[in-house]
Amino acid sequence: MRSWSDADAGGIARVGLSETYAVFCRGYWPVYWRYGAACAASVDVGVAVATAVIGDLEDCWPAVLSSPCAAAMAWELLVERASLRRTASVGRLYRLLERREADALLLRHKLGLSMLQGGDVMGLDGTEFALLSRRALRKITEQAG
Repeated sequence: MRSWSDADAGGIARVGLSETYAVFCRGYWPVYWRYGAACAASVDVGVAVATAVIGDLEDCWPAVLSSPCAAAMAWELLVERASLRRTASVGRLYRLLERREADALLLRHKLGLSMLQGGDVMGLDGTEFALLSRRALRKITEQAG
């Protein structure tokens, strides 16, 4: 299995793109590819999903910057792309929970992000992310018991 690092974000800092775009992409790259990999159970697929989202962001960067929350808009693009590559077990999780609850559960318990980190990635504050994460755990526990 291949291991990826921030350096593998290769073409992010292409000539002619804004520094803001490059900083944003470098900052979120590690979580994006790891989330894609968690959804697909494949590092290579995770990197491909994250790379596609980085390209999507490049295409609509002015709209992303003018949106109320750039991180939330980018997260929506990522979740949409990753949804096409979900394993059966991850797909089941998304059928059992509301989408944002499943997102929070994966970020918190599969990727190991803190409440603040998870909220930042999804474009939420830490309190809202914590609420989603706790609600997801409660629902999963109730369904299992």
